[in-house]
Formats: sequence, C-alpha cells, structure tokens
Amino acid sequence: MGLLSRSRKNSIGSKFYNPSLHKPEYNLNKARQLLTEAGFVDSNGDGILEKNGKSFKCTLIIDSQRDEWKQVVAELLQSQLKKAGIEIEIQSYEIGALREKWKAGDFELIQQSAIGAPHDDPQMFFEVYFSSVSQLAYPPVIKDNKLDDLIASLASVTGQERLNVYCQIQSRIEELTAGIFIYH
Repeated sequence: MGLLSRSRKNSIGSKFYNPSLHKPEYNLNKARQLLTEAGFVDSNGDGILEKNGKSFKCTLIIDSQRDEWKQVVAELLQSQLKKAGIEIEIQSYEIGALREKWKAGDFELIQQSAIGAPHDDPQMFFEVYFSSVSQLAYPPVIKDNKLDDLIASLASVTGQERLNVYCQIQSRIEELTAGIFIYH
C-alpha cells in the first residue's frame, strides 16, 4: 500500500508536502462511534448500518481498463468500510464512460489516478482536481473561491513563495475536504 495522504498530491518525501496537515489514523472504534452518534445503527444484524430504515450503501466507480492495482485498492477500501458498517458496490467503467460520469457528477465515490509530467510540482494536479476555473479537465471535487485564487496564484509565484502557496492550498483543501486521498 502507499501512504495515506489527505488533500495533497505529494507524499511526505516531496518538498511540496505540507507537514502541518492532520494525519488521520485508522481507528475503527472511533469510526463506529461517530457513525452511531450520527444516528446509524445495525438494526437487523447484517453488519451494515442503517439510518431511517435505509442501509448505508454507496457505489464506487473505477476505471476498468488500467492497472490491476486499481481494483485491488477499490476492494481494500470496500473491505475497510464494511468493517465500519458501510457497504460499497464497485462498478467498473471504460475510461471514457468513467470520465463522462465524472463530468456529469454522476457518482457517489470515484477512484481517480493521475500520471503525467511534471511529476514533482503538483500545480497541474491541483488545477485538474480542485480549481473550478481551470480549463484543464472536469468539475472540481471542491468549489471554493479562496481555493481557486490560491491555485491561480501559482502561475506567478516561484521559490519559497510557491512552496508557501502549496501549503496554503493543502490546508484549505483539508478544511473543506469532501474526499481524501487514500493512496499515493
């Protein structure tokens, strides 16, 4: 497996990594406690939590035509969430269909990966996944004017100022995050 990373493209060894970010821990008991406090219970003993009579089930969509590790990561996520009482259905799509679902916002959970140059500087990554004004790709996972401004400022900063902006971007994503990076 890789490093559990949240709201950042770069891992701990990268100069762009923000060391002040919260590092979530795996704590199944705490997860169960928070879900119970939110009103989820396993009322029928099947291991899946319910709330208001509805089972906690989600669908994760993944790319079917790329590396085998994507299926492995999806199954690992499915297994871990099941331990917390959440059922995940994995649906595989050809990359074009997956991208159309992403563009349309037609998903509950989506597994994405990005491979491309430059590998070290994450500007393109933040533009693709987090900027609502970027022309590079798809709807962002977070829409936030402050985040858009920070990402746009990368075009005009260098050196230590650029590193500082990256730390601010990662901190802002952490504040707003609706999704986390599980593997990098």
